[in-house]
Amino acid sequence: LMYVVSKENNKLYLISTKSNTVLKEIPLPNEAYTCVLSPNKKTLFISLWGGAKVAVFNTISQRIIVEIAVDQNPNDLLLTKDGKYLFVAHGNDNTVSLINTTTYKKIESLVASLFPNAPLGTTPNGLAFDEKEQKLFIANADNNCLAVFDISTKGKSKPLGFIPTGWYPTAV
Repeated sequence: LMYVVSKENNKLYLISTKSNTVLKEIPLPNEAYTCVLSPNKKTLFISLWGGAKVAVFNTISQRIIVEIAVDQNPNDLLLTKDGKYLFVAHGNDNTVSLINTTTYKKIESLVASLFPNAPLGTTPNGLAFDEKEQKLFIANADNNCLAVFDISTKGKSKPLGFIPTGWYPTAV
């Protein structure tokens, strides 16, 4: 089974990879950007670009069970290997949210801009961990750099600095 979200018609598609057919179309409350499946495959997290939310979709009941408020234009999603934490990049903000996936609560907001209280324009849009999930790398598209955070203590992340990149990085 493959899950696909669409920005154009606000839908989640459940697609059979065996028959290459759409099994089900599920309406979403807002335009979606991407989705990520939990390690146990029971939960699908969907960034709702147009709603400043992350929808939590139960794959068993095939319904949204909760919507988590985050900052504007959530785009890329990154789930820890154990599935306990979800990082959410915000394309129209200078932030990345950290969500506890057990409580479905936002527990931290990482500011990825070059300096505190910077105006909008950092455009975080890509996320990756180091191998041990102790560092988070954030592609800052409009600042042409990667922001690096120590995330070893969830809820108490520390900025470590920036790595220059080429023009408009979109993935890490």
